[in-house]
Amino acid sequence: MSDDLERNLRDLAFTYHEAKDHLLRSLEPLIHDIVGQVLPEIAKNSLPPIVAERLDGFARLHLNQPIELAVSAQDHDAVQALLPPKTLFPLNVVKDPSMKHGQIRLRSGKLGCDIDMPALLSDIQGAVDDFFTLTTRKQAHV
Repeated sequence: MSDDLERNLRDLAFTYHEAKDHLLRSLEPLIHDIVGQVLPEIAKNSLPPIVAERLDGFARLHLNQPIELAVSAQDHDAVQALLPPKTLFPLNVVKDPSMKHGQIRLRSGKLGCDIDMPALLSDIQGAVDDFFTLTTRKQAHV
């Protein structure tokens, strides 16, 4: 009786792992599509409120000190359009040729803050790729 029970439990465990692996393999393309197509759109829409929040924090910490907001040439006009015509603090928006679309740098004196949406999206993509790579390797060893 215990041999039958042991064999049945092994079979159930194997079936569970097969089902889990099949589910993960079937979800992989969907998750990659979400990361590759949906997240960039979310990031694009999230950038203005993130910049506004950081800019507000910077302005509070660095009252009466000039703040430089460096952006890519591609983002310059859009960022400039989001800002009010007059601010309560000295603000200079500059094009930085070294910056990519979605990168922003706030500076006041020696202090700075970088916002890098492309790096964030790349990190998320890498984490998803690593997850599925590790899952595939585990399947190969089972």
